[in-house]
Amino acid sequence: MFLNWSAFLFEELCRKCKAPVATNISLKSDPLLTLCNSCRQLIEINYKSVSFLNLERQHIAVLSATTYDHLAQKLIRRLKYNEDKIIARDLGSMMFDTFESIVLKQKLIACSDSIIVSPVPLHKAKFRHRGYNQAALLALYFLRRSRQKLRSRYEDLLSRTKETSPMFGLSRIERYQNVDMAFACKRFSPHYLHGKTIILVDDVFTSGATIKECARTLLASGAESIIAVTAACSS
Repeated sequence: MFLNWSAFLFEELCRKCKAPVATNISLKSDPLLTLCNSCRQLIEINYKSVSFLNLERQHIAVLSATTYDHLAQKLIRRLKYNEDKIIARDLGSMMFDTFESIVLKQKLIACSDSIIVSPVPLHKAKFRHRGYNQAALLALYFLRRSRQKLRSRYEDLLSRTKETSPMFGLSRIERYQNVDMAFACKRFSPHYLHGKTIILVDDVFTSGATIKECARTLLASGAESIIAVTAACSS
């Protein structure tokens, strides 16, 4: 499932335990794994979760690949703050596995060209400081895994119109106030999102304030439905 032994192999070190990870040399510029088998199984032992956010028009399902503790927490922090962008490959792959097992296998949506994968955006000031959006990396690797099973495309549908405070330490009410009116849909034709299903991607699901505000903005702009997928869920 995790290793491709069909060609010559070379070694890359596991991001957790530093053990060698075998990878197909033909894909050396884009290796298959960031975790060894043992560490990947360790993170996947935390079972997938589904949460729901209530909006006026519909319930938003939030699918999380694992829980935000121990190894997952370490990996996501390295992805966000240490520029270890290669980690997005495994997390994005796990996110699609979660989506497939919950949504596709139960045929909760139809596989059609109306599906758009879009990340939760960073404010332009934070993007300039960090140099990349970790949610966008996760979305792109999620999309790569989905190619054979889900006809979809990637687009940056949202912009963050105000620079919000860090969520850490804020109460639930403060989190919602922090992101109120913080997002806008980018300029498309009035009917661009009509009938579209949006897969909204982020790194961590906590209170749901950010995802809920993003979903509200997309629905107000004409989207048909929203499914959120995150790497981890923080209880």
